[in-house]
Amino acid sequence: MEKEQSIKNQNRKYLILYLFVNIIIFAVFANIIEMSFRNINELWTKLRNPQGIIAVIIVPLTIVLEGFLSSHIKAVLVFCRFKDPLPGNRAFSEIAKNDHRVDLNKLVKIFSGNLPQSSINQNKEWYKLYRKHEDKVRVLDAHRSFLLTRDLTALTAISILICITAHILWGTTWKDIAYHYLLLGVLFFICRRAAYNYGKSFVANVLVEALNQNS
Repeated sequence: MEKEQSIKNQNRKYLILYLFVNIIIFAVFANIIEMSFRNINELWTKLRNPQGIIAVIIVPLTIVLEGFLSSHIKAVLVFCRFKDPLPGNRAFSEIAKNDHRVDLNKLVKIFSGNLPQSSINQNKEWYKLYRKHEDKVRVLDAHRSFLLTRDLTALTAISILICITAHILWGTTWKDIAYHYLLLGVLFFICRRAAYNYGKSFVANVLVEALNQNS
């Protein structure tokens, strides 16, 4: 957990940057600002409107709400599984079999001829291997990328839920709301797919390091 928290702290600046970009995108679709950024007086007038201030504040609050989502819920969003969504739950039954770098025969020997079968045992045994190799470069890089894209996926999902309230308070046209949500949908798909791939790579990289150590 300490390692994960350290990585999340390192990733925080990217989440803040992503949030800032989403605030700008919201402002554009809500006609708060134009792409030319020329009409500063109009922007200031709207921001002084109490209703407008509430709408602007709601969007940054997504970074706070993202912290309320548990790792389990984030994994559900990424892997679309309600039961045992973590990639470690399929470390040996699926991920190891589909990664050409993993020699299953050698992997079986590490576990004395019997690979973990149940989802819970797979994750438990994989995690033991992870703790031994968590500082290896390929494991650390994949872990960092997985946590970042997973949190971006969660942040985008919350933005999708909350931006509709901000748009209604601001009085955005339904056409602009539709375009904004189309963009958010694309961003969600991209972030989710990246997190999905990085998650599987993270699990596989731990197995590769374990095999290298035992070879």
